Amino acid sequence: MLRKPQVAGSFYPDYPEALKESVKSFIGEPSPAPAVGIMVPHAGYIYSAKTAGLTYSKVRITDTVILIGPNHTGRGKAVSVMKEGRWQIPGAEIEINSEIAGKLIKESQFAEDDVEAHSGGFPRGEHCLEVQLPFLYFLNPEVRIVPVVMGVQDKYIVEDLADAVVGAIKKSSKEILIVASSDMSHFIRESKARRKDKLAIDEIIKLDYAGLLDTVDQNAITMCGAAPAAVMVKASAALGGKKAELIDYSTSAEVTGDSSNVVGYAGITVR
Repeated sequence: MLRKPQVAGSFYPDYPEALKESVKSFIGEPSPAPAVGIMVPHAGYIYSAKTAGLTYSKVRITDTVILIGPNHTGRGKAVSVMKEGRWQIPGAEIEINSEIAGKLIKESQFAEDDVEAHSGGFPRGEHCLEVQLPFLYFLNPEVRIVPVVMGVQDKYIVEDLADAVVGAIKKSSKEILIVASSDMSHFIRESKARRKDKLAIDEIIKLDYAGLLDTVDQNAITMCGAAPAAVMVKASAALGGKKAELIDYSTSAEVTGDSSNVVGYAGITVR
C-alpha cells in the first residue's frame, strides 16, 4: 500500500524542491551524533520546525526508525502499527521495515497491524508521523520506518509497547532510532504553558516515564504525545540511554506574537 501525503501543502511545502529547501533551512549545519531516542514536535512547519530541525540536526538518523505518535483522528486500533507499504512525501517514497514492524507486533499484547489509523480522515489524515518524514529523509535517504500511533495513554499499555520496542530492536541486532512525536501544552497563555511544560520536560530529562505520565495527568497538561514520549523514554533507558537533553523549547507565540493562546514545542534527545 502507498500511503499518500495528507498534510502536504498545509503543514509543509508540497513541492519537492521547496520542501527540501525548507527542511534544509531548519536543520542548518548538522552535527549528528548517535542517539537512542528523541522527542520532536509535529505542528505545521511555520510553528514547530525550528525546534524539530534543531533536534534532528544533532542526531544520526539510522537506516530504520521506529516512529511513535498520538492518534488525532480516532480511527483504527488503539495501538496501530502499519506493517507493510510505503509512505509518500513530495519527491520521495519511504519504505516500511516490515520485518521490524512484524517483530514489534509479535512482542506486544496490544499492537496490531492496522492501516486505518494512519490513513485519511476528516478534516485531514493523521499528521503526527508524516511531518517527521521530510527531516528523516533529508538526513538519510535510505531510511525505512516503523509507523506506530497510539490512541490510549494507559500506563500498562505504555509499558507493554516500550518492552515490545526493546524486544524488537534487540532481536534485530541493528541500531534503530526511536522517535516520539509530541507537541506540548495546547491553547493556553504562554506563561502557563511554559510552567506546565517544564514539569513534563523535567520528568523526561530524568528518564522517568511513569513520572511523566503522572505529571501530565495530575497537572492537566495538554501534551498530545505523552504516551508516545513515555514509550520512547522507557525503551531508550532499557536500551542503554543514560542522559536526556532538552535541545530546544518554543511556543507558537514566537511566530504569531499572540501569547494569550499558544501551543508549546520541545525537542529532546536521549543518548
